[in-house]
Amino acid sequence: MPASSTPGSGSDSRPRQVMNVAVLAESELGSEAQRERRKRILDATLAIASKGGYEAVQMRAVAERADVAVGTLYRYFPSKVHLLVSALGREIERIDAKTDRAALSAGVTPYQRLNIMVGKLNRAMQRALPILCSYMVGGCQAVYEMSVSHSRARVQFGVPVGRFQRVQDHIVRLVNHLDAARWTTGEALWKLDTGRPAEASVHLAKAVASEGYLEACNAAHEVHAGMGSMNEYGLAAHTQMSRTLFHYLGDPRWHKRRMADALEW
Repeated sequence: MPASSTPGSGSDSRPRQVMNVAVLAESELGSEAQRERRKRILDATLAIASKGGYEAVQMRAVAERADVAVGTLYRYFPSKVHLLVSALGREIERIDAKTDRAALSAGVTPYQRLNIMVGKLNRAMQRALPILCSYMVGGCQAVYEMSVSHSRARVQFGVPVGRFQRVQDHIVRLVNHLDAARWTTGEALWKLDTGRPAEASVHLAKAVASEGYLEACNAAHEVHAGMGSMNEYGLAAHTQMSRTLFHYLGDPRWHKRRMADALEW
């Protein structure tokens, strides 16, 4: 039976193309004013992400907090993804710059030097991982919206496929992973923002968000069937990203072990 499909209908949640603007590379920031403006933008991004996660980081909100025009913001960072990745990279660079290598090499054993570096890395990851988790929560949300839109638009046997219980089962599974990633990430951000011990929550958030983004994409492919494999549709891009971020800065198994260590299990 012929199937009607409208992949262009509904909200377009696939990764967007970078808008055609003259983007300033970091190496092109020749003046002190430009470097200071970039710093304000990244500070604003981290402040917003630490309170509201991925969904709260909107280009207009960042521009207002950094006191720059929206058009100026796009010249420095063409998308929200560029903003979050740049903020994450800067946090890691700051830890590296603060590392006193002379102190590490003087008067301590290799084991002690390793412990010092692991401690510094752990503190850096506690700040960086929730930003990465927020990005994955946003990916889960986008995949969910694509799946719901498709289940309403795709017609088989005279009715939208979303009427079929098995399709609904896949969407429910997707929502479960989305909510798990969102709530664990929100708890980690809340604890960091309020000064509470957050190590266990941060590792839990990364484990759950990594698994959640990957499994959300798997469920979305069940909903979309063959259409989900089309590169121009956008779901395949999320699937590839979910596989990449699954292992980035530690896979779920490693983070679960670190969570257990933090809880002294």
